[in-house]
Amino acid sequence: ILYRLGDDDNAATVTYRDFDANGNVLATTVRDTEEGEEDHNLEAAMLYKRTFDTPDREWTVSFNYNLNDDTEIADYVQTSTDPAANFIERSSNTEDETNLLFQTDYIHPLGESSKLEGGLRAALRTVTNDFLVERQGDDGEFAPLDGLDDKLRYTENIYAAYLIGAHEFGPLGIQAGLRAELSDIRAALETIEPNDQNYLNLFPSVSLSYKFSEQNQLQMSYSRRLSRPYFRRLLPFSNFNNPRNNRVGNPNLRPEYTDSYEMGFLRYLRSGSLLTSAYYRRTTGVIETLALPVGDGTVIGFPVNLSTRNSFGIELSFSYDLTPWWTLNSDLNAFRAMVDGEYEGVDYSSDTYTWTGGLNSKVDIGKSFQLQASFDYNGPQNTTQGRRLSSSSFDLAASLDAFAGKGTFTLAGRDLFNDRRRRLIVDLPDYQSESVFQWRQTRQVVLTFNYRLNQEKRPGNGRRGEGGGGDGF
Repeated sequence: ILYRLGDDDNAATVTYRDFDANGNVLATTVRDTEEGEEDHNLEAAMLYKRTFDTPDREWTVSFNYNLNDDTEIADYVQTSTDPAANFIERSSNTEDETNLLFQTDYIHPLGESSKLEGGLRAALRTVTNDFLVERQGDDGEFAPLDGLDDKLRYTENIYAAYLIGAHEFGPLGIQAGLRAELSDIRAALETIEPNDQNYLNLFPSVSLSYKFSEQNQLQMSYSRRLSRPYFRRLLPFSNFNNPRNNRVGNPNLRPEYTDSYEMGFLRYLRSGSLLTSAYYRRTTGVIETLALPVGDGTVIGFPVNLSTRNSFGIELSFSYDLTPWWTLNSDLNAFRAMVDGEYEGVDYSSDTYTWTGGLNSKVDIGKSFQLQASFDYNGPQNTTQGRRLSSSSFDLAASLDAFAGKGTFTLAGRDLFNDRRRRLIVDLPDYQSESVFQWRQTRQVVLTFNYRLNQEKRPGNGRRGEGGGGDGF
């Protein structure tokens, strides 16, 4: 069980300058925001695992519960050289999310070279967004602004079952599986009719591997997966700090679906490994946030299931133990992505070449102390409305085991150079902008302590692999 409490104060200042056709300043407006935020997070997890006399035969049952309650109260004071643009506003915004996850898995070996695996999964998610924005009138009373007084209730119930079979024919290994998933989704606002989505999806997967020797292996795979929209992309309201360039969510978003084809060659070295792979991925229902001009210099950022994306590239993953106490991990992904989409009669297409990479260094000092540093880089790329510039981040952490290995102290510095930010250029026929966005303060130092009851410490692998954000087993 884990409980976290957050209490933050956020301040922001936005300055607008309006010009006429000759470049003369018509008005200068300053908008100041003072926001208080309180966040409560509760996590609970239970795991049951049963092993049998037969090696590798096991049955597991897990349950996870997560509750997040976020309340934001903000005051806005706008002053301008244009008297009509002087006003005071306030907003209240409650964002609640509850997740329940139940999963059971069973693995049954069939001799020394075969096995069957199956399982069931139920993921129940509820999102509530209750928001209100008010403006003070000449009489000193506050009144709601049109379209900014509503409540969303979003429920998402996902039920799934899967079966995987694997067999080795000497140096040739084959694995095939199928996951069936039933989705029951409802998005309801108080001011409009609810939107219901009910559908059944099948997700096949197959992989082949061939061992030329103990050091060399060829791998091929196909899989179909989905990626659901994350929490904030569903919320109709987030904040009102910058009403001329505001981002809102879309509770009617559907998942992205990706068919992935990959072929790779794995080489085991004396003290490490090198994986080289090529891939092709086709994604439908790609979620993109469009900058939509609505007049008077105002732009709304609105996410939609816009397009189809075809991407192909080459990935390199390298791991090497320089010494028994020093390990390096690195990865590189160079790819081309082509996007083709249309929204409300407007064509949104892009074609980009770019790359991402990362490096992780882990040093063990004795048996109980560890240092770890990591660097990540995302290259610039074209978007359907302009260009996203490069971004990077550097993290540093130290951990110390205590209490006979049952406890661990960790001191972590995240984004030490404060570079983890999104830089966007939007270039439309009647609108251009350059923006830098950073979700609160990413540069931070965190001290944590974990104590394990009847559990072994889980070894880290240095870097995370590609996730994809999909649901799976």
